[in-house]
Amino acid sequence: LAASAPPAGIIPRQADIARRLELPALDGVLMANVLHFLRDQPAALLLAASYLRPGGHVVLVEYDLDAPLRYVPFPVPFARFAALVAQAGLEDATPIGRRVSPSSGVAMYAAMARRA
Repeated sequence: LAASAPPAGIIPRQADIARRLELPALDGVLMANVLHFLRDQPAALLLAASYLRPGGHVVLVEYDLDAPLRYVPFPVPFARFAALVAQAGLEDATPIGRRVSPSSGVAMYAAMARRA
């Protein structure tokens, strides 16, 4: 990141994902293990997408589950993420990685989508 031109910056925020943050237009938003805690996933992804400049990306890390678990009450398998992407005005939902969690034995995936 430091070698990119212009140098990339990271703006970490600890906040309520359901409330608007005052941010400049971003190149990307990373959401790791967030959506599976939210009942209104379309609204949360739409809000995250609103922070992006055109061409910016949302990167998502989630459990690839169809049924809820105690610690994943509202699962977001990749197929659901792809549907949410369209609802949020994003496009090109693309898987970029998959691993099995050593602690739970459950598969997790990383995916991204782009703001048009």
